[in-house]
Amino acid sequence: MAASLGWRLECTELMQRLVGHAMGHSWRWAAPLVSVVIPTRNRLEFLRSAVASVQRQGIQNWECIVVDDASSDGTAEWLHALSDERIRSRSLEGHRERSATRNAGLALSNGQYVLFLDDDDMLTKKALERLVRAITRRRSTAAVGASRRFAENGMARRQFGHPRVQWTGEVWREAVFGWGTVPGAILFAREALERAGGWDEKISWAEDHDLLLRVSALGAFAFVPWTVLAYRLHGASTRARVDRSEMTDVRGRYVATLPAERSAIASPMLEAGRAFDRAEAAFRSTDLRRAQAELRRALQLAPWVSRSILLGPSVMALRAKLALGHLAGPRTITSARTIRTRGRAMLMRDPDRYQGH
Repeated sequence: MAASLGWRLECTELMQRLVGHAMGHSWRWAAPLVSVVIPTRNRLEFLRSAVASVQRQGIQNWECIVVDDASSDGTAEWLHALSDERIRSRSLEGHRERSATRNAGLALSNGQYVLFLDDDDMLTKKALERLVRAITRRRSTAAVGASRRFAENGMARRQFGHPRVQWTGEVWREAVFGWGTVPGAILFAREALERAGGWDEKISWAEDHDLLLRVSALGAFAFVPWTVLAYRLHGASTRARVDRSEMTDVRGRYVATLPAERSAIASPMLEAGRAFDRAEAAFRSTDLRRAQAELRRALQLAPWVSRSILLGPSVMALRAKLALGHLAGPRTITSARTIRTRGRAMLMRDPDRYQGH
């Protein structure tokens, strides 16, 4: 279904080009309607920046659905005062958590494609244009861009593990192993979201990875090498620290629900991902022997990860760090981490500059 939708859009684009050329008119790409859903709760200052980043998009055929999860900081009044007709809002009477809020926004939206933007993050200027082109031209289930994480002090870094070239492929194995990204960097085909059943409202942490697992089983993802999201790390945000353990639990529950034939394929991938997580944890605690053993087990269970465009860089990086650690010793590793942390603290960058790129 998603493939046929992408094919129809591609044919429509070609016909527009041919007709425009025949009539002597300059042709401009007409993007399909995109819905950006923003759940929010008591973070008005962040929300202003998130909504503004949608308004700065290069393409204009979008709608923004803001779902206010019972805020008490003036969010409802601010939304009511907006004059942009493309921005619609709904205020919930009681606190319902992120998954329920996102489902409420999805139900209100009309777009062929949907992106879920957190209220404390921002889209880069060409984010929707690049993601829409990728998902329509490659007839994929979703399109994924890179993100930059930035802290309140201005430090920023590229998300590790994102392909540096345009690439389209199946990512279900990688998702079961442990690959994931933030919701705001993914544009979903609406049909795929509906087939997957939307967000699971029973899950309050790592719910984005749960959705990613279910959608990735439905078809290929198209990756673009450009940064599409500025992902904010701040005092109230604990996502970056809890996601690994929560993701492990979510992956285990997902595999347990699969039919026997599918589960037989997924179970080794799940265990390999767990072994790799243990290898990284052991390296962080400078237990090099255990880290080496866990990495070896992960590669025995899933030898394909070394060739994966998504997981291969992480595997190679851990191998290189282990080799260096065995040569230099645990103390050198600790010293190198200290130097790296201090170096990052000196690289003060302005996060607002990512809004226009």
